[in-house]
Amino acid sequence: MRQLKRRKIFTILAPFVLTAFGGLSHSTGTLAAKAPLAVVEPVPVFRDASVHDPSVVRVGDTFYVFGSHLAAAKSKNLMQWDKIADGVNPNNPLFENVLEELKEAFAWSQTRALWAADVIQLKDGRFAMYYNAAKGDSPRSALGIAVAERVEGPYKNQGILVKSGMWGQPSEDG
Repeated sequence: MRQLKRRKIFTILAPFVLTAFGGLSHSTGTLAAKAPLAVVEPVPVFRDASVHDPSVVRVGDTFYVFGSHLAAAKSKNLMQWDKIADGVNPNNPLFENVLEELKEAFAWSQTRALWAADVIQLKDGRFAMYYNAAKGDSPRSALGIAVAERVEGPYKNQGILVKSGMWGQPSEDG
């Protein structure tokens, strides 16, 4: 009877014991190798650059974004951006001296604000930048083109293409 009772207990406990030590190898008595854990790629980090009213041009394996206030940045993956330029000031590397290069546009528009720049690559490999000097609360603006050998400049002004907001004549704002 006692042996029957032991056998019954063993039968009940055996599955639990085997499950608990199921990872033991019969040949060596050591834990068997476990399958490797899945490798989880790190979450991409987004590093931005402040470029309002952006336009993007791709040159080789690099993307360039240009926008208002003469801001520009570049990226190889569209996630991590490095600032190239920002602000309409003599130190902006997109022009040797933007205040001198675009002085006619600034005088006409009565401001040093530049809005929504756009850069394209020309067939000859040079780069053309469209710029727009506009005050915002005035109907006057000057739209022009500057050209550079490299996408990062320095750009040379080619002149104003269009002036708007002639004083003394009707001019709708908006």
